[in-house]
Amino acid sequence: MTLTLSPRETPSPSIPTIPLDVVVSDARLANYFAASAFTILFIDFISTIDEEIHFVWKKPWRVPSVLYNRYMTLFTVVLSMPFMFREVKSDHTEGLASTFLFGSFNLLLMLRVWILYGKTRRMAHILFPMLFCKWIDLLHFSRLTDTLSSQVAVPVMVSSNFAFYAIPPLVVTFAMFVMTIHKCLVTLRADKLADMPIITLFLRDGIVWFIVVFFFYGSELIIWASLRATLTHVLVT
Repeated sequence: MTLTLSPRETPSPSIPTIPLDVVVSDARLANYFAASAFTILFIDFISTIDEEIHFVWKKPWRVPSVLYNRYMTLFTVVLSMPFMFREVKSDHTEGLASTFLFGSFNLLLMLRVWILYGKTRRMAHILFPMLFCKWIDLLHFSRLTDTLSSQVAVPVMVSSNFAFYAIPPLVVTFAMFVMTIHKCLVTLRADKLADMPIITLFLRDGIVWFIVVFFFYGSELIIWASLRATLTHVLVT
């Protein structure tokens, strides 16, 4: 048994026919991941509520503090979950939420790189246009997403365009990773790393974030290459 397009959808030669049992299995797997992600975030938030009050609520709110806290991730998961447990006609809400979430993470990392280089105007002219182009690319790609409308709503990424969703974040993250490593190594050679814990923090976060992004978008490229669009929700959650 196969999943077919509804009469109001326009078939595309690049969209493969997906067996219904595969669609159901992948949808259930994505739902399990969504429920698990929400549970982990909720438990983490409740278990550290005292630190949240002391370090976040009692401090003055600025743009970096808004980006750094966990509300973005929690909000995105809560926003996306209702759409994963009922029939929907479009996946644009989830796509925009995920794009906004990862865009905010990249903005935070870019602010750190900018601070690392002394908040120079030259570096701002390099970093912020890079982030802006990435956002434009991701938002444009969200308009290229088709939705299979049947008993289960499944996002189908057009195979010729799906790679462009993963490549820009990888390029931007790699560029910031290289700049972070370069600056930290220069500081290390000057024997100042031990006296500057903030540099150590930037180095750690830069490496960890690059590994996370490389794994996430690298997995998306593998899904794109295998034409298994029904697994994309597993990574989103």
